[in-house]
Amino acid sequence: MNPKPYRKIEKGRNYGKKFSIEPSRTEKYSRLKAKHAIIFVFILTNFIVLTCQTSQTRSPFSDLKVTEAEADRLWEQKCAACHGVDGTPTESLPTKPRKLKGFGLKMGFLFGGDKMREGIYKTIRDGKNQTMPSFKEELSEEEIRALVKRIERF
Repeated sequence: MNPKPYRKIEKGRNYGKKFSIEPSRTEKYSRLKAKHAIIFVFILTNFIVLTCQTSQTRSPFSDLKVTEAEADRLWEQKCAACHGVDGTPTESLPTKPRKLKGFGLKMGFLFGGDKMREGIYKTIRDGKNQTMPSFKEELSEEEIRALVKRIERF
């Protein structure tokens, strides 16, 4: 007489029991793999959906009318005297301005994104302390945004 199909004869650990209702190790492992696969697909789908949503939002820094060449010219005229042509400040000033190139700034743009850009935009527009002058009277909003993109290229 055969046992019911859902019952299996176990060897080893369950030696004293004739029949066992518990699933075998391979069945447990298969179920675990299936659960992990479902969780992975769920997380991947959410990541893709969230990434697509954020990439469609428009940044005020994405559509600039000022070209890169004009931004370079603005940098040389307005900023290079203190911050240097390549973003490294000149040594001759009594108060040394911020260094605008390097790993820290790149990580700020990478992880801070538009918040970082807006902070630099406000600093150029409004100035900072006694050392950084305000350029709101001299430069348009587009030109300031182009300078922020120029700083991001360092």
